Amino acid sequence: MREVVGEWIDAYEQHVPPKYEYALGAGFLQVADTRDGEGRYLRLSDLHHDVFLLCDKARKVSNLKHLLAAGYPAEVADGTIERVVDELVQRDLLMREGALVLTLPTAVRPRTTQEIVTYVTGSGAEEDGLSGDDARAAIRPAIGVH
Repeated sequence: MREVVGEWIDAYEQHVPPKYEYALGAGFLQVADTRDGEGRYLRLSDLHHDVFLLCDKARKVSNLKHLLAAGYPAEVADGTIERVVDELVQRDLLMREGALVLTLPTAVRPRTTQEIVTYVTGSGAEEDGLSGDDARAAIRPAIGVH
C-alpha cells in the first residue's frame, strides 16, 4: 500500500500537500495536478473547457449533449462530445462511473452547478434571478490563473 500512496505521504510529511485543482482564466481553465511529484499543468479551452466544467456535477453524456447542443450543434451530431469525454477520462480529468461522468479536480474558487451551467451555456440562471449575462459576469474571475 505504501507504494501506491508513498508520494502523497512524503509530500504530506514535508508539509507540501498534493493538489488536484483548476482555476478559470479568460476563456480557458488551468488544471494543476501535483499528486505525483513535480506535477502536471494543463490548459483547456473551447469544447474541452465546457465539457470539463459541466461535469462538475455527475452527468450522463446525453445530458452534456443537451446542454451543449446550442453552442456546439455539429459536435453533438457527429460524436465529438463523446470523443472529448473519452479523452478527458483517459487524461484522468474526468472519471466515469457507469453512465455518469464527473470532473476530478476541484475548483480553486467553488461555484454552484447553476453558475457553471450558465457560464458555459449562457442560459439557465433565470431560476436564480440572474440573467445569463449577469451570471456570466458573476462567475468570471479576474484575468489570470489563481
